[in-house]
This record gives sequence, structure tokens and C-alpha cells, in this order.
Amino acid sequence: MLLTFAAKISPLSYLQGGATALHLAAQQGKADVVRLLTEAGAQLDIQRTTGATSLYIASEKGHSEVVNILLRNGAGVDRAKNVSQ
Repeated sequence: MLLTFAAKISPLSYLQGGATALHLAAQQGKADVVRLLTEAGAQLDIQRTTGATSLYIASEKGHSEVVNILLRNGAGVDRAKNVSQ
């Protein structure tokens, strides 16, 4: 419904560590939501304050379907987590 009314789908939420809707869907393994957000033009390579992208989060959690969706839609493997640990 929000997408129907042109709601922004990648706003940073600093209360959630810089998380976007895509980060949260990837973290929870919500493949249907990830697919919807990517089809609506979500920015795939936004990094959280930790440096983690949606692709990094999904792969870390073992959500292979989400990882595949993100890769098919052009998520950058090299941008997954560019922060020294």
C-alpha cells in the first residue's frame, strides 16, 4: 500500500543503526518483501552504520533465497561490508 502512494523505500532510520526496509527484510529472511522492494527500486548497496549491506546481512543469517534475489538484482558483492573489524 505504501508503495502505491510512492512512499520512499530506502530512508535511513538512525534509530535502527542506519537500517532500511531492505536491511530488515533481508535480516528476517523475508524473500517476498525483498523481491517487492527490489522491484520497486530499493537501493541495494546502502550500508548500515556497521558497514553491513542487505547482502551481507542475508548471507550472514543463511537466507539463501534472499541472497539470490539480491545478487540477481545487482547487489555488489564487493560492497557487502567495507569496514575494518
